[in-house]
Amino acid sequence: MKRHLCKAVIVVLSIIAWPAFAQEFFDADGYYYPEEQIVVEGFRFDWFSLETVSYYNDGKLDYEHPRYIGPNASLLLVRTKDERKFSYRFPRPTIGKNKIFLTSVATPIGIVTIKGTFLDTRGMFWNRPDVIVMETPVFEGTLTVVRGGKRVYKKVGRFVFWEGD
Repeated sequence: MKRHLCKAVIVVLSIIAWPAFAQEFFDADGYYYPEEQIVVEGFRFDWFSLETVSYYNDGKLDYEHPRYIGPNASLLLVRTKDERKFSYRFPRPTIGKNKIFLTSVATPIGIVTIKGTFLDTRGMFWNRPDVIVMETPVFEGTLTVVRGGKRVYKKVGRFVFWEGD
């Protein structure tokens, strides 16, 4: 009986000591680049970014008390003829550990939709030794582009992660 009680106490203490952000948040914040280059109508799909958590409180880093923000998501397209960059927001993004659903406003190539799932639902890819930046795929999804009511592009792809700034 004592042995089982000791194990239970150790488990409870481990959970209490576990940082709050690891228990409460799924941190997928960062930039997601396609493993394979995607070019549609003269524009390269460079990345999409996600933002859901802030570790800053009163201007200081505080990993023990993260704040939920957003969610915010954006898209960067690069025009291939001159490498000019165009950034777009995804209004009303759905970002969760089991799914992402993003739909852009009209872009030069049309309305961009990304729908998919994380390959690993632990998140915090920026702090994971098993995730090699810009090499390890962490997201798989379908990228669809619709212009004038017609689908001009649709493909399932995998995306690698970069923490960014």
